[in-house]
Order: sequence, then C-alpha cells, then structure tokens
Amino acid sequence: MKTKINLILLLLLLVLSAGMAAQSLINVPYDYPVKPGSEQWAAFTSGQQMVDACQIPSDILSKLSTKALAETCLNYPLYFEYTAYNSERDGINKVISGFNGLQELAKRSDGASALLGLYEKVSVVPNSLLKKSSEDQDLLRVGYLELLLSNNLFFEGLTNKDLVKLKQAVINKYETKVNAKGTYSMFSIQKSLLLGAKIIQKTDTLSRSSLRQATISRFIDLYERSDPQLFTDISRILCE
Repeated sequence: MKTKINLILLLLLLVLSAGMAAQSLINVPYDYPVKPGSEQWAAFTSGQQMVDACQIPSDILSKLSTKALAETCLNYPLYFEYTAYNSERDGINKVISGFNGLQELAKRSDGASALLGLYEKVSVVPNSLLKKSSEDQDLLRVGYLELLLSNNLFFEGLTNKDLVKLKQAVINKYETKVNAKGTYSMFSIQKSLLLGAKIIQKTDTLSRSSLRQATISRFIDLYERSDPQLFTDISRILCE
C-alpha cells in the first residue's frame, strides 16, 4: 500500500514538474532592444558592438521555445552579413558563430525542423505582385534560410520526412525565382540549387549513379565558382 502511494506521489510530482516547465517556456520571439535605425544603433562605432547588442540574454535564451527561437533567428538584425563575404558559406558560418541564438538553435533536436517550417512559409513572390510589404518578402532572408538549412549544423538535423518536405519547398521557390524574370539574380537562384543538391545527394537513390553523383558533388564543392553548364545540369536534376 505504501509503495502504491509513493508511486502516485511520484507521478503527481512529475506532472507538476512538466506543467511548471511548460509555463516557463517563452512562446514569442525575443524583441531585440536595440535595432538598426535607432539612435543607439547609430551610436555604435564598431561591428562588434552591434553583434554584442544582438545577443540574447542567457536567462531568456534557455526559455525560448524552439519555434520562438527560430523566429528570433529569422529576425536577427545582422542576418544579412553573409553577403559581406566572397564565399556565402563562409559568411553564414560567421553569422552562426557570432550569434548565440543560432548556436542554441543548432543544439536543439527540433531546431532544423523549426527552420524548415519558416522556410516553407516564406514568400518569394515577385515584389510587383505583392499587396503589402513584410519581412517574408525580403529576398535576403530567403537566401539566409537556404544557407542556414544547407549548413551541416542544421542540415544533419533534418529527418527523412523533413527532407521530403524541404525538397518540395526548394523546388517551389526555385521555380518561382526562375519564372520571375528580372526579379531574382543568379546569386539568389543558386542558393536554392545548393540546398536542393544537398537534399538529392543525401536522399535520392538515383544520385548513386556515378555521373549524377559526380555532377552533384562537383556543384556542391565548387558552388560560387560553378559554370553555367553546371547550373543547368543541377537545375535539370532538381526538377526531374
């Protein structure tokens, strides 16, 4: 009888602990106190001061739900800094290493899936067809998400189910970019191709053929230095 009572008490404690943990979660994105365009931001005299101002306080970082954390990372004021590097992949590595929000997201088992959810929703409709402006229409953010998802820190965290969904999202965005002539540069389109190539390399059984695999691997290895023919080959493989 005593054992049974102790078991019931233990179960009650577990339920209460789970409830308290759920209540402590923060389900809304972190609101950066200092933003570009503000007087405080304008007063900064170095890039490091900007980076430091964007770090998420540790007591908040640990309590952010993964969904809220992913949205916080999407809104990171310095996300665009990947464009300052000759290699976009080097640039996104610098962005990740300089921001504790992305570092925390990469540690979470559902972090990559949360980024996938944001990528599925982000719009790449040509600006001329949009009724309102929003962050989802920011072309640099689309590329930011594509570079994050193609980075191994996040890419290796995607499940097979995630990869199926991601491949379809990549194809949809790639086709939209290609068909919106004059809106998207090759720099924008190639990020979709990079992410698509990595998905195919990992999941597509057809990619086991030596020629196909060599084409995919060569594109991923070269990426920024790819020639037009290689772009064409990867486009065909992605959409076939």
